[in-house]
Amino acid sequence: MQKIIKANIQGFVFPIDEAAYQTLKQYLDQLRAAVQDAEAYDDIERRIAELFSYKLNQGAEAILMHHVEEVMAQIGEVEDLHEAENPASEPAVNSTRRKLYRDPYSKKIFGVCAGLSHYLGIEVTWIRLAFVLAVIAGGFGFPLYIILALVLDEANSPTQQLEMKGEEVNLKNLANDLSRDVEEAFRKGKPQAEAWMRNQGSRLGRFLGGVLLIALLVAFVPVSVGVIASAGALSFTYGLIQDYFFVDGTQAIWAFVSAAVLVLIPVISLFYVALRLLVNGRRLPLWVKTVKAVMVLLAFSYLMVLTAQVGRDFSNVAEWDQEITCNGATSEQALKIRVSGVKPKAFREHHLHLDVDGRKVDYYGESDWNELLANKLSEDVSLKLAATQDSLPYVRITRSARGKSRAAAMERAAMIEYPIEVKNNELQLSQQFGLGSESGVVWRKQEVEVTVFIPAGYKVVLDPSCRRLIHHFNGQYLNWQDWESNPSIIESKEGKLELISVD
Repeated sequence: MQKIIKANIQGFVFPIDEAAYQTLKQYLDQLRAAVQDAEAYDDIERRIAELFSYKLNQGAEAILMHHVEEVMAQIGEVEDLHEAENPASEPAVNSTRRKLYRDPYSKKIFGVCAGLSHYLGIEVTWIRLAFVLAVIAGGFGFPLYIILALVLDEANSPTQQLEMKGEEVNLKNLANDLSRDVEEAFRKGKPQAEAWMRNQGSRLGRFLGGVLLIALLVAFVPVSVGVIASAGALSFTYGLIQDYFFVDGTQAIWAFVSAAVLVLIPVISLFYVALRLLVNGRRLPLWVKTVKAVMVLLAFSYLMVLTAQVGRDFSNVAEWDQEITCNGATSEQALKIRVSGVKPKAFREHHLHLDVDGRKVDYYGESDWNELLANKLSEDVSLKLAATQDSLPYVRITRSARGKSRAAAMERAAMIEYPIEVKNNELQLSQQFGLGSESGVVWRKQEVEVTVFIPAGYKVVLDPSCRRLIHHFNGQYLNWQDWESNPSIIESKEGKLELISVD
């Protein structure tokens, strides 16, 4: 049974078998006693930590005895290091005298040519070429190579590497050579590390793909079911918006198609990414990505151009006035103003009768948004009262609209159809107006303002049906809830209007 403990070398904390730790501690203590150069000792200790880190990254759960023995073999025996540190005790290795080894780090087959290259000081390529020529010529090249491979030792330890290269065996060179061993170990282990990273990345990708797919299904499926279930209503709304905002049907169709592209392509792409991560599938071909990008770019560009066009169509405002004199009105009787199609209790019902140039049109229904859009109607009607110095009451109807130019706005304003009826002392207005009957008529913030001018001595009674058109008088809010039980009369006196309660 192994006991795993925590150890620390140069700030690197790692798990290690207790027996292996004792062996390592004994080796390091001996090394510290043998080596006088503290900086060189720290370098070697740091290399040991790097080797242990590499082995843990390769999948080892802890540092065991054989790991410690491998590292000790790479560094060398303490006696050798002591001799390298104290050359006076015994002649050191001559830096000009090389020993013949096989080089395991530069080998192609057994490292014989690389070892001869270090020993003879000749470029390794020439030695390899000489062996190849000797083999081709039928000489002794092949058997000589085999004999050297069997006879020569491999330079596995840092000391042997230094002896092979003819370098002085000291702590500085040993630390540098050990550093190269660490780099070589990481280089050899790089494919395994990359494979491990790919494996972990694939697992993470499958997890993220599953989470993304679930999130998309939770969010998208209910929306899709709702869209399909309300397809009839959506088609009706499409027709309303097409007639109300867009100049022609083609513009509306491309607007809806562009909007659908901007919504569906990202959603479909997210679904594909989620599935690809989940099953580790292939990426989309380049031509598919290109087509998607082009479609999104075209859709976005069209919507931007269309938005600019529609916005420009709201940039100018113009008004068209019409005045109607109440010729039959007298000051002896109050002028009564009422709104047709509005019942005292049913606010939403309306009946609009238009008589324009001999053409009669009747609209019935509730004054909700869909009904108004379907009939190209609007309820942007307001009523104002004002005093006048004229002898007879009169009505000014101000129609306003917007367009890309003042002339276009004026043309739309003139097309507004607003019915009004004046009969003696009764003025009948309408709650709605039509945008116009000509082709291509669209909503561009059309409004109607009705101003009733009242001469001095005249009185006005507002019917409760006017509550949708007028809300304030002389800065005071009109309480229409009490209007029926406590009606009020508006009287014109000396150029101003006053509200008179009737008991």
